[in-house]
Parts: sequence; C-alpha cells; structure tokens
Amino acid sequence: MTVQTILTAPNPLLKRSAKQVVDVHLVQDLIADMLETLYDTPHGVGLAAMQIGRLESVIVIDISPNRDAPLVLINPELILGEGQVTSEEGCLSLPNFNAYAKRYAEVEVMGLDVRGQPLHFEAAGFLAIVLQHEMDHLRGVILSDHAEPLVPLHIGQSASKLS
Repeated sequence: MTVQTILTAPNPLLKRSAKQVVDVHLVQDLIADMLETLYDTPHGVGLAAMQIGRLESVIVIDISPNRDAPLVLINPELILGEGQVTSEEGCLSLPNFNAYAKRYAEVEVMGLDVRGQPLHFEAAGFLAIVLQHEMDHLRGVILSDHAEPLVPLHIGQSASKLS
C-alpha cells in the first residue's frame, strides 16, 4: 500500500470520466492505495480513483468515527434519488474550499464490493451526500461545479441585509 498524491483542481484529469472495471482482481492494489491515501488525510471521508489520477470506476468511503469501517464500491451507480438537502461540503481536490451543494437526501446505490460481489443499498444523511460527491468525481464533476453562487459583501454589510 502506498499513499498517493491527491490531484487538485484545475488538473484536467479531474474532469475525465471513469471507465468501468471488468475484473475486480486488477484493482485490488488501487483500492489498497486509495484507502491508505484516504486515511493519510486528517479529515477526508471519501476518495475516488480519479483523485489520484486513475480512471477506474472505484470509490472508497469511511465516515465512521474511528475511520475503521471502509466502504469500497466498484462501478457504483445511483439508481434513485429522493428529496433534497443543501449542505456545506469540502473536497480533498479543492483544498481550502468549502461550498454549499444541493444533493438528494436519500439515495439507492448499486455496485460491486471489493470481492466483486453485488451491493445494492439505500443511504440517507451524510452517507448519501458522500456517495453522491464521490460518484460525481467518476463523471468528471467536482464540488465547484455544484457550488451555489456567492454574493460578494461590501465592508460593513451583513448577509442578512441582502435580498
């Protein structure tokens, strides 16, 4: 396992689309590197292969408090999204940038696990947001593409006074 360099915007590889994995055995080292890289970050909760310059359709997520319960998804697909939530997000590929993004509140996802076994599950809350964020990376979409426009404030003006 090797900690990889996380690509940052505007690296053009972040705008590419991932390719489907046909043999899960060929991405085992990639998955190990992705997890090692994720755990090397102080606050990261998810990573897509695109973020380390790889085009395989693989994401890893760990939102557990002790960062010891990884979720690996190969060829993930969003089957259904319901409701809407706007939340503040950050991204390892956009250091020092947080933005509000609209996401589905609940999602249904399918893909393959690390052994190539089918996974099909529903997620809500923070996990749903992270899943959508990481799957966006596989389509070449980054957080700044979702960011709601900010209105510049003038000195002495508060946001509550804007219309």
